[in-house]
Amino acid sequence: MHAMLPVLVFRVAALAWCAAAVLAAKQLLAHVVSRKTDCALVAKNLVKASVLAFMAPRAVAITWHGVAYGDWAAADIHTLALMYGCTDMCGLLVVPRLRKSTVAHHVFVTALVVADAFTDYTRPTPMVAAVAAGAFASITYPVNMVLAASRTIGFLPQKHTVLLAATASVYTAAILLNAAVQVKLLTAFPLLHAAPLWIAAIFIMFDDVYLLAHMRKLLDVSK
Repeated sequence: MHAMLPVLVFRVAALAWCAAAVLAAKQLLAHVVSRKTDCALVAKNLVKASVLAFMAPRAVAITWHGVAYGDWAAADIHTLALMYGCTDMCGLLVVPRLRKSTVAHHVFVTALVVADAFTDYTRPTPMVAAVAAGAFASITYPVNMVLAASRTIGFLPQKHTVLLAATASVYTAAILLNAAVQVKLLTAFPLLHAAPLWIAAIFIMFDDVYLLAHMRKLLDVSK
């Protein structure tokens, strides 16, 4: 119990820092967001984009090594999971009127972060599928930047056709590759053992597809 206390304090502090960052960004963005009700959402997307961009190189390297050699860097996984999960937990706490699919996404990510804290990656575990999903999500940080920008005053899709097309292409590739890797990793375990990860993956990818459709709509408007 005493050994877990510093870890718990660190996790609570990380969540508090993330919430503070979102709330501070919300205040700073009040004059550039098209609707005041969107300030928290824009702030959350910008903070999430920053976190994902920061963690992407290490997350991708861990996943590549894990999928190729079956060796997962446990200590780094726990840290990266906390980084990723904090932004989604903050979304649930400070962003009003989230879409139902996004709420489900954030709830499943929060549950996976909690499960991660008790997972031993030195032994075979279906939780490695969640690690891979986080890595693919990290390289799509431009999506969060575009989602934030699209709700700011003066954003015109017609002026950003190349950016929208590139972002939508990266997002599509990440979704497809992630789906393939999820199947590869989860089918290595009995269905009953991996069932919670299958369910989480399906709900999270459903939200990804919804956001991709939104990106495609912005791209269609820009043409």
